[in-house]
Amino acid sequence: MAETIDEAREAIFQKVVDNWTSTSFVFQGEDDSALYAGSSSWVRFSVVETGSRQETLGHPTNRRYHRENLLTAQIMTPANSGMSEAGTLSEEARDLFEGEEFSDLDFVDGIDIIDLGVDKEKKWQLTNVRGTFTYEKKK
Repeated sequence: MAETIDEAREAIFQKVVDNWTSTSFVFQGEDDSALYAGSSSWVRFSVVETGSRQETLGHPTNRRYHRENLLTAQIMTPANSGMSEAGTLSEEARDLFEGEEFSDLDFVDGIDIIDLGVDKEKKWQLTNVRGTFTYEKKK
């Protein structure tokens, strides 16, 4: 059960590790500061909190807060691999989370796939998969 942003990240990263089936990428979590210098496709998942509101009044330890968050999967595929590989990885990232509820994380809204084009050096095709999720914090 996730009640903090760190617990939410842990649950999401574990879901990726347990369920990702593509083998043509290097997984990097958001805390991995090493730059990837390889030539195969890779994906980096990040989770940030975007908002919070108090849902209930009451005494301390009995108040509920609604946390809103953004999950982004940054997908980098070699520019010469075409849109097919980017599309396959994007669909897999979306399918992992769209409409899902796990560890008290609720992905109720749709998940967008955004094609950002090729980088300046014309080496990488960048695609972002973004979706929002919520969880409740009691304190």
